[in-house]
Amino acid sequence: MQYIVRIDKARTLILKAMAQRATQQEVLRLDPLAELNLPYTNWLPRERVIQLFYRLLAKKNVG
Repeated sequence: MQYIVRIDKARTLILKAMAQRATQQEVLRLDPLAELNLPYTNWLPRERVIQLFYRLLAKKNVG
C-alpha cells in the first residue's frame, strides 16, 4: 500500500473519531499511525507524533 494512502487512512480514522467526540487520549489508543511503521525515537515518541497529527487536524477543522 502506498504511503500516502496510509496517511489518508490515518487522517480519516482521526477525523471520524473527532466527529464522534473522541478525546485525544481515545485517539491515542486507536493508534491511527500504526500502519505507517514509523521509526519513533526517544525525543519524538509515537504518542507525540499522534498528538501533533491530531492537533493539526483539529486546527484545520475549527478554522
